[in-house]
Amino acid sequence: MNKITAILCAFALMGAANAQRTIGLVKGSEAVFYADENLPDGFKSCKISFYNKTNSDMIINYRKIKLDFPSSWMISFCDNRDCLPNFPASGSYSAIKPGDTVDMKLDVFPIGSADSAVIQYAIWDQNRPNEVDTLIYNVYARWGLNIQSVSGNTTRVYPNPVSGQELQLVGSHLQDVRVFSTDGRLLFESQVPAGNQFAIPLRAMPNGTYLIEVTHAGGTDTHKVQLAR
Repeated sequence: MNKITAILCAFALMGAANAQRTIGLVKGSEAVFYADENLPDGFKSCKISFYNKTNSDMIINYRKIKLDFPSSWMISFCDNRDCLPNFPASGSYSAIKPGDTVDMKLDVFPIGSADSAVIQYAIWDQNRPNEVDTLIYNVYARWGLNIQSVSGNTTRVYPNPVSGQELQLVGSHLQDVRVFSTDGRLLFESQVPAGNQFAIPLRAMPNGTYLIEVTHAGGTDTHKVQLAR
């Protein structure tokens, strides 16, 4: 085999390897997101989507590789299993059917603090650990919002619908929280310790719709939440 033929064969093999990758990226592996300046907490849902290119169910693993995230910001990290109020070091998705698309979703709450964040996670097909893609999130909050001057709904609960054992509450100057059934029964009540985040326990509650009443320094907010395990 001469040198030119060998080079052509190498390129052909590289193309075949790329064509056979099992994870497809919907819009690439890197994205830029800007926090919403019209919301009191600057909420932004940051998604990078990918899909199963194979003809069988796939499990995707992930691992945190870089995190530059302001300590004053809040986060909800979501795979297709659950949402967490932190950045997990590693994890895996529930089985993804052929052709199905899933997200790695980061719900970011800058809470009025202008700053930026860079988050990187590696993902790979459990059956092909050598084929790794790196997802890169660049998040910017470009303003300095004074939350105490904002009127209206200044709290947020997530995820909604919720399928896990806890519901996350974020806001400013939180005081207490109550959970009601749709027929008005009080199911849970608690004062919120100092801080701007609180986990509402749902373990003992059956599937259904609930009203979350949050009292804070600026008044009272009510959220409707669907619990569906």
